[in-house]
Amino acid sequence: MDDSPIHLLSEQERACLRLVPLNNTAEIARATGLSPETVKTYIKRACDKLGVNRRADAARMLIAAESCPHEGGYNSRGTDEQAPAAPERPNREAGRWLALLPVRKQGAIGNDLNLVLRLVIWIPLVAIGIAIAFGMLAVGIRVLADLAHSL
Repeated sequence: MDDSPIHLLSEQERACLRLVPLNNTAEIARATGLSPETVKTYIKRACDKLGVNRRADAARMLIAAESCPHEGGYNSRGTDEQAPAAPERPNREAGRWLALLPVRKQGAIGNDLNLVLRLVIWIPLVAIGIAIAFGMLAVGIRVLADLAHSL
């Protein structure tokens, strides 16, 4: 290895830094299954180890070291393999709608919908859906009854 401080980074710090160019802390936390505070801690430690003040600079250093293994850098496994390409930027519009779905987020212990989302959005939507389904069932039974009566 060379005298670059990249080898001092833990795998968790590397994973967070790889996502810095394309994401904010909350998105990195979702992608890694960590809490935002843990992501901030890993990125801060990585910046301290690399001797930089900005997370973007630390990410650039890591990406440069991992993408040029024969020019003084190496990938996270310390081998001569090429590092994987940077992940694509997530669709932020899709993420906003997905946040409203009543499903557990990756790494979450329970459903993290707040009371307003539950009471104002999902409970009425479920009630309306049940009413529509019941209405369609009633109409279907009525049509079958009329059909049977006409025979």
